Amino acid sequence: MGRDVVWSLPPDEWDSTVTGSFMAAHGIDSYDDLVQRSVTQPDWFWSSVVKFLEIPFTRPYDVVMDMS
Repeated sequence: MGRDVVWSLPPDEWDSTVTGSFMAAHGIDSYDDLVQRSVTQPDWFWSSVVKFLEIPFTRPYDVVMDMS
């Protein structure tokens, strides 16, 4: 079951978004590249998101993801 795209951000406005700023800060050229990297490198992705958004923790985490 497909979904039709009803709205898309104009390309010249992409850099003004938080996601666009995150991608620029990490040298990621496209949203598809960001999605791919988030899937193949989830530790990097979530650690980078936490740092980029400056999310505070009462106790620093040791690992981002424990697959054991």
